[in-house]
Amino acid sequence: MLLIDLGAANSSSLKAFSLIRAKNKKAQLDALGKVVSLEHLYRIDFIETFTKLLIKYREFGEVIIANCEGKESWRKRVSANYRSKEKPFTQEEEMAEMISNEIVSTFKSATKIKLINLKGIENRDVIASLSRTEGKHLIYAVGNIYKQLVDDNVGYYNISDAKIVRDQQKETFHSLFMKFLMGDVRHSVKSIMANSEPSPAFVKHMKKKHKIEVSKENFFHLVSTAPHYIEQYALETEKNPYRLIGMNSGKAKKIVVDHGEIKALLNNPLAFRNHKVNKQLYDLRALPEIVETAIFQEYMKLEIPNYKELAAYFEEKRVPAVSNDMSTLHSFLM
Repeated sequence: MLLIDLGAANSSSLKAFSLIRAKNKKAQLDALGKVVSLEHLYRIDFIETFTKLLIKYREFGEVIIANCEGKESWRKRVSANYRSKEKPFTQEEEMAEMISNEIVSTFKSATKIKLINLKGIENRDVIASLSRTEGKHLIYAVGNIYKQLVDDNVGYYNISDAKIVRDQQKETFHSLFMKFLMGDVRHSVKSIMANSEPSPAFVKHMKKKHKIEVSKENFFHLVSTAPHYIEQYALETEKNPYRLIGMNSGKAKKIVVDHGEIKALLNNPLAFRNHKVNKQLYDLRALPEIVETAIFQEYMKLEIPNYKELAAYFEEKRVPAVSNDMSTLHSFLM
């Protein structure tokens, strides 16, 4: 099974890389005085890239495209801040999204390719679930998050590195554990203990409300033994409690190699809860059952392809050159 994460046009992804190439091509043509729309160049590049990808890895058989929007991901119910600060699409990225989605939908209708686009679910969920089915699989995507899925039956082609990872690496699980501890600022996910010192607002609050002097020296002990102060502060001030207690990256790295410190750290109820949240967000080997059930139900749907739709699309959009690949595609996708 070939598992393709299309990603989004405003992040490192198949769509984004096609957009970069199309913009470079347009700049070259503009310099020569030739007028060609970015939309047309993007469509040609994406189709050619996508077609070559399907042919190159046809040994893996069935093709699954994950193209979930992910904006209302189930992970937001685990952590409200998850992916809360993602940048909006530019006009060019919106164009790339529209055209690439149009193309893969046409391929889905005309071939045996399966396109999975489920509300509330992310591409990584689709790929993680289906990678555990029988047979040999190749994941085609971007990002270190997928390395945790690599085993004897699952390889991972990282588009950014342009190479296939076929064996589990110790650093993969080290970095995954670090993500459980440290969160991911790109997704607005906090570390389990986000600052190294109490915030001035918290010091002032504790002194005024509870007559307690908070210092850097007694802070960790205070929140470890009386986490209700943190919760109460969050309720009364409507501020994020996870930012109130601290751990820098040096501390985190020390914890990774010192299991005694891990145990001591997670004895802190707040730290334990936050660690559990981060693990839910990033551990693709333990997805909620309801998520996997929805994915498999969508995967099992049977549709009859109409090859003529693909040929008609190419003719309508004036897409050249790919006709040479059609016979090869037809042999294993139709």
